[in-house]
Amino acid sequence: MKIEPRHRNAAGIIMGGAIFTLADFAFAVASNHEKLGTVSLNANITFLRASKGDKLIATAECVRDGRTTCYYRVSVTDNTGALIAEITTSGYKTS
Repeated sequence: MKIEPRHRNAAGIIMGGAIFTLADFAFAVASNHEKLGTVSLNANITFLRASKGDKLIATAECVRDGRTTCYYRVSVTDNTGALIAEITTSGYKTS
């Protein structure tokens, strides 16, 4: 995600909501890439540092993929390689 002025708060730092939205979208793509129907049950985010880059990259990793639920870890880095946030999220398979 290219960082634009609208992603920054009054202090000039990327808003947590923008970071979380990117991570949530990465989870949605990863958990629904083979079959649609997985929705988020719970998500927890830990912000680790402010980004100094101009792009954010989210990478989703499936930790557990069960019959009706799944669990993912999503890392958000910037284009300088800095780890900005870690998100863990569980999902429910509706179909």
